[in-house]
Amino acid sequence: MYKLTRILFVFVLLTSFTLVTAQPSYACSCMMSPAPAQAMTESEAVFQGRATQVPPSGDMMGSVDPLMVTFEVSQVWKGPVEPVMTIRTAASSASCGYTFEEGQEYVVYGRAVDGWLEASLCSRTAPLANAAEDIAALGEGQIPVAAPVEVVSEESGSSSLPRWGLGAVILVGAIVAGVLLQRRS
Repeated sequence: MYKLTRILFVFVLLTSFTLVTAQPSYACSCMMSPAPAQAMTESEAVFQGRATQVPPSGDMMGSVDPLMVTFEVSQVWKGPVEPVMTIRTAASSASCGYTFEEGQEYVVYGRAVDGWLEASLCSRTAPLANAAEDIAALGEGQIPVAAPVEVVSEESGSSSLPRWGLGAVILVGAIVAGVLLQRRS
């Protein structure tokens, strides 16, 4: 019985490590971008702005982890856009994340996802230098109106159990089961 308990314990232990370290993989696949007018209809916010804060993607855990990019907005075509806006995007282009460069000016099409404006490779978001068709179709924008800026921390976006927490629960369960089985024999 002792040998069976040890084998069961090792099996549960190895299985728990597999569950903890396994991460989903994602690949970006986009349909053809719609025309600027349709893209604006499908977006909650459309604006032109300069990327002022672009965090490095080296601290990410996975390719879908969000990056928060801050913009200094110069024109608004749609949505409640402030003079300073933060857009969320996936950290990797493999997960359709848009790669913004600090100091570069963009036309941004933002969709509401989980309470955030989100830009992706599948939107018409583009550097201003490549957005002549969009600027012509959208017409003259408005200057953003200043309003109080709400600060939202990245931690408040999710309250799910971290991956290591699931592994710890499984590991503690395996230890308790092993001790109980050993006491029975």
